[in-house]
Amino acid sequence: MLYDSEKRCFDVWYNLTPGNYQFKFDAYCDWTLSYGSGEENTAGKTVSLRKKMQTSTEKGENTNFLFTPSSSGKYRFTFYEGDKTFMITQE
Repeated sequence: MLYDSEKRCFDVWYNLTPGNYQFKFDAYCDWTLSYGSGEENTAGKTVSLRKKMQTSTEKGENTNFLFTPSSSGKYRFTFYEGDKTFMITQE
């Protein structure tokens, strides 16, 4: 993810096809601190496009978020450092 110091956020673009994708955000590239849903849910907590979501620092293997795009395209994942929220938008 690329960091924007003015907006204090990290961004990354992914080309996705319809399907189920689970994710969470890793702070130090070693999973010692990750920002997931905080919910032990093997299916992942569902995320919608253009809806700001709060993350948690709760530990656990199954604290992922679930994103299910309905169409192929380029999707932007933005993580806001200040309040530990994120949003997914489509190009």
